[in-house]
Amino acid sequence: MNRLLRKVALSAVLLVVAAVALLAWWVQRADLGAMVRAQAVRVEAATGRTLTVHGPVGVRLFPRLRVVVEDVRLANAPWGSSPEMASVKRIEGDIGWSGLLRGRIEIGKLDLRGLELLLETDARGRGNWQIDGSSGSAPSEASSSREPRLVLEAGHVEQGRVLWRDGRSGQTHTLGIDRLDIALQRSGGDRLDLEGKFNGAGFTVKGMVPTLASIGSGGPGLPIDLAFATDGASATARGTLTLPHTAFDLNVAAALSRPDALQPFAGVTLDIPVPVSLTVHARGTPTRVVLDPLTLVFGKNQLTGKASYASGGKRPHIGLELRTATLDMANVGPAPEPKAAKPSQRVFPDTPLPFDLIRQHEIDALIAIDLLRLRSGLELAEVKVEAGAHGGILDVKSARMRLADGELHATANIDASQKRPRVRVEATGRQVSMEKLTADGRRARMTGGRTDFTLRFAGSGNSPRALAASANGELILSVGKARVAAGGLDFGGDLLTRLSSAINPFHATDRFTELQCMAVRLPAKDGVITVRRTIAYQTSKVNVVAAGTIDLRSESLDLAIRPTINEGIGVGPGQLAEIVRLTGPINAPGIRLDTLGALRAAATVGGAVATGGLSLLGEAILRRGTSDPAPCRTALAGGPADGERGSGERGTTAEGQRGTAAEGAVGAVRRLFGPAR
Repeated sequence: MNRLLRKVALSAVLLVVAAVALLAWWVQRADLGAMVRAQAVRVEAATGRTLTVHGPVGVRLFPRLRVVVEDVRLANAPWGSSPEMASVKRIEGDIGWSGLLRGRIEIGKLDLRGLELLLETDARGRGNWQIDGSSGSAPSEASSSREPRLVLEAGHVEQGRVLWRDGRSGQTHTLGIDRLDIALQRSGGDRLDLEGKFNGAGFTVKGMVPTLASIGSGGPGLPIDLAFATDGASATARGTLTLPHTAFDLNVAAALSRPDALQPFAGVTLDIPVPVSLTVHARGTPTRVVLDPLTLVFGKNQLTGKASYASGGKRPHIGLELRTATLDMANVGPAPEPKAAKPSQRVFPDTPLPFDLIRQHEIDALIAIDLLRLRSGLELAEVKVEAGAHGGILDVKSARMRLADGELHATANIDASQKRPRVRVEATGRQVSMEKLTADGRRARMTGGRTDFTLRFAGSGNSPRALAASANGELILSVGKARVAAGGLDFGGDLLTRLSSAINPFHATDRFTELQCMAVRLPAKDGVITVRRTIAYQTSKVNVVAAGTIDLRSESLDLAIRPTINEGIGVGPGQLAEIVRLTGPINAPGIRLDTLGALRAAATVGGAVATGGLSLLGEAILRRGTSDPAPCRTALAGGPADGERGSGERGTTAEGQRGTAAEGAVGAVRRLFGPAR
């Protein structure tokens, strides 16, 4: 019996050896190129695309069957920008013998070297990967059932490149693949390890993605565990994917240390403080996403809340709710360097405002901050903003906070449903401390100065320039008693210093100025602000009032400023400018001093015409009867009553005749500097 078994075993071995020898002889003599070309014909029949093999085909039998094909090319769509959609310099496949005996082509590892893949769309958005149809008949079910089953266990790509071209926009993006490894895991996910460059920026992606088979068959709970990293940014996503409905449940974490880190990927540089990180639980579908909870960290600050997005209605809906106990901007990176304004640079730019966001979305937002500390050190407390946009109209229902020991409340309405959006803003401030508003952390610019203000604004347009040029409304501001340090209010820079020197002879000598009051009332109509002695301040020594116009349309101003010395100070009129003219562009006005002596010294005809009226005005201003004992009250009341004239304007018959002669040039300005109500 044992002898019989040995003979059978020996016969089997000899049979296998003979079969292997026969197979080796067949492989050596077979025209493998012809076999590959036959398969290429089948591909063309099924896809309508030509598949060509320009290089040699080689086979190695042991220990596994290994097939090598070089220079393989797949034709592009007829309308494509290149004749070829894909090409591979070298393809190597490892096939197991045991699988072949069971009718399975089990590729242990498929190596692709020198892959070039072009993905593009035409002007209508059609992709070149879309197969229009076949030039022959598809294999029948009977024939296809006899085809060996193909199983891929691992894949490797080296020195590859994928080019994306958008036929509508003309934009192109390049994905360079330094190395890509894919390995099938028993858990049903594929391990992914990618090193490459996107538009020249290096990055890595590692982790697990659902297998192609599970994606094709669908089902719940397909695992995702990915980590992305590039220079200055990173992100992870862990959770599950449900197909075919594409529902997801993911925990996402992202961090950014450079604002430009994502520029090659997103096409924009994010203008946000860094470092910044975000963690969020994201769930939903592509048409409805909920981010809850959401945590945003930048600097030492942490905001928590939730967000949502839904695209099922007429307009996509965005929901946002953010809260934090403290938001300290002082510890968020260095402050940006101020850019010097060019003489030609506009105060109100033509930059379009993002009104399309309001037109195209429904929005509900709530932001609540217990304490907001700005870079200057100024603190805002109990900040709460509620806003909603529906039907192209944004309502800031309530924006309230405590500002410098006072209270601020504002509402706004933006109607972006029409071609030229309309904007309305109302804001009130009560008992705001100018002492805290003007503090710079090094010294106290002023003490005291409780301030109330009211702002009403209405305008229309798509840019700040258009809104300013159409401005209607009013700003009313009242500042109480305060002590201002010498040079304390210098936020106007050199201009304010020169202006203070011109209108206040005590500016350089006094250690401080006792401010009795300051009042501003600026009514605007169609982009023009008329100042009718509605800018005024009063100190213990000097009273100052202003009249003129501020044109927001041309961004220019023309203000006449009149200082008067209080009685008993001991300063004569010769030491004080009668009129200070502030004229020119708002961002770079010029100062001109018009003293009474200089006006009367004009000798030419042109000079007489130009200054004669102003001389009369100077005489009227210097008359004691025209001095306003309560300039702030007059300013808040809207200026002097129409038609009222001071005693200094009545004068003699000669003066009246001269005043009548100059009425065309300076009559309106003379009335502005008339007595108080």
